Amino acid sequence: MNSDDWRGVLARISGSKPVDLDPLLFADCDGTTGIPVESPATSDLTRLSKKLFTKKDTTLSYIGIKVTQAGSDHTKTAIRLAAAALEKGVVPIILTTLNESGFERFGFRVERLAGKTEQELSLQQEQLVAFWDIAIVVNVADATLLN
Repeated sequence: MNSDDWRGVLARISGSKPVDLDPLLFADCDGTTGIPVESPATSDLTRLSKKLFTKKDTTLSYIGIKVTQAGSDHTKTAIRLAAAALEKGVVPIILTTLNESGFERFGFRVERLAGKTEQELSLQQEQLVAFWDIAIVVNVADATLLN
């Protein structure tokens, strides 16, 4: 390792410890709280604790931008979304079924939906909407209309 590698190691050292998510995942889940999620082990619907989805910064709003078709140049849309983020505190979260949405190169947060059926994709989208507290999900074609 060279000195740049060690600088990187030093930059990543933190006194923080990883959070044990196991107690939080199913805490206070009596079937009426949390959001549904398909368990990979049992394929049963279970509930995740709402504690996982508490917002730390309530000054920001999140919007979902759904990208399901490849082939477009998203430069103009990226400019509009970045401007909305700066001016209005609206954070765009890209929701995509594609391996590459076209927004990665601009530095946007991209969440991939990887279900095989429409029901699985819909369930994953619901989970991401709950996690990010997304106010609205719009198609990428409609995102250029945001002011």
